[in-house]
Amino acid sequence: LCRYPRAMFDATFPAEPELESRLAAAIAATIATLDPAEVWTCAGIGGHVDHRLTRDAVATASRGREILLWEDLPMEPTGLGCVTGRAMGLE
Repeated sequence: LCRYPRAMFDATFPAEPELESRLAAAIAATIATLDPAEVWTCAGIGGHVDHRLTRDAVATASRGREILLWEDLPMEPTGLGCVTGRAMGLE
């Protein structure tokens, strides 16, 4: 639960490593089934805890594949647009 306004954007928001592990395992299973050339996910640059968790789980599950990230609109106001996982240091 977010106990104060904008808590979901707090970088110190409690980590949930067991949730990230379960999410990464589910994503890895989907990747193994679909065998995509690239994987897309949110960049997490807007700071939302769910977006950061998802981005990190996808990075873990997508080893050896191109990762493409989209900006988190409306949360990312700089207009950076789509960036690659390489640009975010995920590869």
